[in-house]
Amino acid sequence: MGTSQSFGLKSSPNWSSAKRAITNIAKGSGDNSRNSGIFMTSFAHALSGNVYRGSGGGGHTSFGHAGARTAKNFVSLVNSVRGGGLAFALGFDQMQPDERPRTKEDFIDEIIKYVEGENYATIDDGAAACAFRKVLLEILKDCETAEDIENVLKAADDDKMASWIITFEVEYILEYAGVIFQDHIFSKSGNPQTVLGEIRRWLRRELDNRYADEMKQIDFNSPEGKAYIDELTSKILNVWQ
Repeated sequence: MGTSQSFGLKSSPNWSSAKRAITNIAKGSGDNSRNSGIFMTSFAHALSGNVYRGSGGGGHTSFGHAGARTAKNFVSLVNSVRGGGLAFALGFDQMQPDERPRTKEDFIDEIIKYVEGENYATIDDGAAACAFRKVLLEILKDCETAEDIENVLKAADDDKMASWIITFEVEYILEYAGVIFQDHIFSKSGNPQTVLGEIRRWLRRELDNRYADEMKQIDFNSPEGKAYIDELTSKILNVWQ
């Protein structure tokens, strides 16, 4: 998928700060909240101008573009399920019964295909796809049948959609950071998942505090809501610029 060398990351002071923060988290040294904040600041600065900002700038290969596309497609899917059911939303109502997906795993694969399409060309695409699969599996963890999946998606109110989008943003940022920082930082840690877990918990708290209430007031299906999703990743990163 590529390495951090592709991104023109700044070497100082962001790399040294990020390395110290990751090392401290891995060793349990110091305040993990402070270390996580230092890491996010380093991450945001290291990306420089390579961030998608909706209509405000950034190309299709910029970090944030694939996340915005994924989140908007998922909102569209949930809206379609609410309106006509899971089979209608995924187009299975046009198939013969013996051609339709049968297992939970089949339906998960079809949902991912609907949301992600064939967009796997860039690191950004890969990060969004990995993050979405992780979030979707968590959303549907208690489902066994297509009816269960449909009921979970139909029951998603504004609060739930806001929570899902925040969860996706957390995982999306971590997936992307894990790729571009891997050679320099995460591969040096004794337990990368422990490090990521600390940053995940801290980042989730930060985003909940900053955006949860605001997002509950947004109609994500409206033009304004779609514009909000388009700019959300850059808005998050701007906090640590």
